[in-house]
Amino acid sequence: MKRILALYLALGCLVLWGCAPLKSDPQPSAAPSPTPQASAASSAQASTEVQANYRGKVVQVLDNALLLAGEGGAGDLCTLALKDVALTDAYGEPLKVGLSGGMEVEVGYSGVILETYPAQLAGPVSLRVIETGEDWVGLYAQVLQDLFRADEGLNAGISRTVFDLSAAGNLSESEKSALVYRMGQVLGYEAEAGSYETLQSEGTLDPAEPYFEDGMLFSLKLKEQADGRITFDAEKWRSALGAYVFYDCTALKQDGVWRYTVGSHMVS
Repeated sequence: MKRILALYLALGCLVLWGCAPLKSDPQPSAAPSPTPQASAASSAQASTEVQANYRGKVVQVLDNALLLAGEGGAGDLCTLALKDVALTDAYGEPLKVGLSGGMEVEVGYSGVILETYPAQLAGPVSLRVIETGEDWVGLYAQVLQDLFRADEGLNAGISRTVFDLSAAGNLSESEKSALVYRMGQVLGYEAEAGSYETLQSEGTLDPAEPYFEDGMLFSLKLKEQADGRITFDAEKWRSALGAYVFYDCTALKQDGVWRYTVGSHMVS
């Protein structure tokens, strides 16, 4: 009887051992897939990272935006939307003054520049004011607007405005482009850089009897820059007998803004 019981116990142990689960080598667990919310947050963070810097001068302050003249050559103009852009001073502290023309700035952005004219800096993140420069574009824009309004009979029938800024020695090439662009916006006519010679070469002016039939030629000439002031001439020309000149103008900086007076008015 004892032998039979021992046999049953041995068989029961074998059965229980056979039913136990076999152990296998552990398999590495797959990394959890990111949730849609996490992916969206990562994308948003990546889109706000600074990938490039753009340096230039503020040449116009618009509604929550800026027009910048870059450090490149002619035509290097960019617009910058200021929404959600962190503004700091040269030391990285929050900017305590308003943005104004002439400021030298560095913009951190996505590295993408939209190919419009002016170009657009995409994904701007930060703007640091490096130094407060001179707003020559703002000064000359006011001079040219005043000159346009002088003797308005000369403006009758025009559809073009051409700007000779070759003698405006205190403007960079990109600032010259900015001034031409601004004058086109404010006067409402087609605006372009050019000169008396370029108008002749394109056949617009007859050398024997020069007359700019459908446009007006503006020019600026810097005469002296010293002791915190500048002197210059500004002219609008349509023909030998149709011109108006602000002669021997003097500009001084008052309360941070350049203001000018006209030495004399000359009419031909």
